Amino acid sequence: MKRYLVHGPCLNDLGELLFFDAWIWPCATAVIRPRTLESCYIGYPMRDIWPRPVLEALETSGLAISLGRVLWSEPANAAPGEFSAFVAPPMAETFALTSDLMSIPLHSPATEAETGAWLTEIDGAGRRVATYLGKRGHLVTSKQFAQAITRVFKPGWDIALALVLPAFPRIDRAMASMTALQAFLADSCTRARREALYEWPILLGRSDLPIQAVARRVADAAADYASWVEASGFASGGRGKVELLWKIDDAQLAEELAAAPVSQAAGSVAQLRRRGLAERELADCRSDTPAALVCHRPRGYP
Repeated sequence: MKRYLVHGPCLNDLGELLFFDAWIWPCATAVIRPRTLESCYIGYPMRDIWPRPVLEALETSGLAISLGRVLWSEPANAAPGEFSAFVAPPMAETFALTSDLMSIPLHSPATEAETGAWLTEIDGAGRRVATYLGKRGHLVTSKQFAQAITRVFKPGWDIALALVLPAFPRIDRAMASMTALQAFLADSCTRARREALYEWPILLGRSDLPIQAVARRVADAAADYASWVEASGFASGGRGKVELLWKIDDAQLAEELAAAPVSQAAGSVAQLRRRGLAERELADCRSDTPAALVCHRPRGYP
C-alpha cells in the first residue's frame, strides 16, 4: 500500500520521498494576482522552484502524481487478495473538495497579514485533501511548515505525538538522477527500513513491550534508516530536522511514551515529543500514517 505526501506549490526537498512513495502535487493552484489586473483575468500561476525538466522527470518516474490520479483511483482499503469493486467518489463531495483548490490567489502587492492568510489557505488545502483521501482508504499525509502549523492544526489540550528526527541525512538533488533515486526508494531494503520507522504505533499497549522499549525501537529504527541513507551515495546535502505528527488514540499511552527516558545517544537520533492540539483536531485523521510532515526548512515562496 503506497504512502502519499500532499504537497503545495514549489517542490524543494527530495528527502521527503524517503518517508513517502510519491508526492501528490500540486494539491492546489496558487496564483499571484496584481491588483492592477483586469477582473477577467485570474492571475499568474506560481512558478515552481525547480526547472521543468526535473519536474517532468519526477512525474515520469511516478514520484510526483496529480491529485486527480489518486482521487479517481480505486480506494485502497481492501484487504490483500480481497475483491473490491471500484466505487467512484461522490460527485458532490469531489466538486466541493476540488472547486476551492482550483485557484487560491494572492493579491499583489500584499500586506503581511494577507500573505499569511494566503499561505494558511494553501496549507489548509493540503490538510483537506489528505483527510478526504484518507477516508477513501489511502495512506496520505499533508505537508505543513513549522512556523505556521498552528494556523492549520490548532493548539489545545488533546495529546498528539511528534516523531522528531533532529539530524536526518538530506538528499542532494544535484547528485541524484531520477532513475537511480527511484530505484533506491523502491528497493525492498529501503522500504523495509522506512516501514520499521513507522511501526511503533501498533506496538503501543503490548504487554510484552514496556513503553521505554517502544521508544528504544523508534531510535534504533531511525538510526538504521539514517545509516542506510548515508551509505546510498545520495545523502550529500548535509543533515536536517524531520518531524512527523501522529494521531495516538490512547492519550495515556501517548503521555507515557513522550515521557519515556532514552539515552542521550538515542535522543540525538529520534525523539517522541508531546504536542497539544485542540479537541478532536485529529478526529478525522488516520492513526496508521502521520497526520502531517512538519517542515523546518524555509518555505521558499511567494
